[in-house]
Amino acid sequence: SSTESILSSFQDDSAFAKICPNLTYKQRIIGFLTCASVGYVISFIGTLTLFNGFSSTNIRIFAVLYILGNIIALCATGFLLGPKAQCKKMWDPSRRFSTAFYLAMIIIVFA
Repeated sequence: SSTESILSSFQDDSAFAKICPNLTYKQRIIGFLTCASVGYVISFIGTLTLFNGFSSTNIRIFAVLYILGNIIALCATGFLLGPKAQCKKMWDPSRRFSTAFYLAMIIIVFA
């Protein structure tokens, strides 16, 4: 079943399993949800800073919070897949353009 295949992917020798080998399935889900939520909240707070106007200070704060939030949210899937598997899936031929575009936009916002 699909649940068994998902569970087996959590128990493989992924990079994350080597870093935190004692995390249970529930702990990995909690880690994922926590990182994703914190990342999205930080990005949202960054967006809210722009409601105070487009001063250079507000734009810098937005850029830092937006990028930090996106990186934290992106790392959230490391709890589920592991970083190596995540990168492989991100650069899969069907996702390459989207991944490159996403990363380019993060770089552009940072610049």
